[in-house]
Amino acid sequence: MQMNPIRLTRIALDILREACRKGVPVYAEYKAPGVVYIETRHGSDDYVVFTLINPLSEKETALVMGKPWDFVTIARVRLEDGDVMPIHVYVEQVPYALATNPRVMPDYEADTWSQRIRLLPRMRPCSDDGRVLCSGENPCVKAVVDEYGVREWIDECIGVREEAAPWQERMGIRPKHQTRPSP
Repeated sequence: MQMNPIRLTRIALDILREACRKGVPVYAEYKAPGVVYIETRHGSDDYVVFTLINPLSEKETALVMGKPWDFVTIARVRLEDGDVMPIHVYVEQVPYALATNPRVMPDYEADTWSQRIRLLPRMRPCSDDGRVLCSGENPCVKAVVDEYGVREWIDECIGVREEAAPWQERMGIRPKHQTRPSP
């Protein structure tokens, strides 16, 4: 099964953009076929993107990202009419892929970000304007959202606010220099 490494890298970048849209503070850019440059507040590194050999199917396989010696599945892909198409995307796995280099994302942060991404679809509005979402599963966690995605994550139990907007601006998800709405 021959998969186009440029297309695989573009799929990985789309998944990274979606993680950023969901509030993960990450910046990513295309570096070369099969390589993405990733930056977080902790540091930066190049990550590889490739597919695994699937002995059961010549058309479907796992798209993985990480370091050559440690990688994580971020999507299932299919070779279709000479193109690579994502079948299922695992955005919640992106933090674990980033944690393959702990200088870019420590394990404990990967756990937190993965949990937030998994909670997000089940969170409900807890403000009159609907911009602040609350979790019934984790009452400490709130997300400030707008039309561009999760602008900020708030952990009220430990008093931490994590702004995603600057990272989203760098990724081209959010227009630059927007004023921050109050939650």
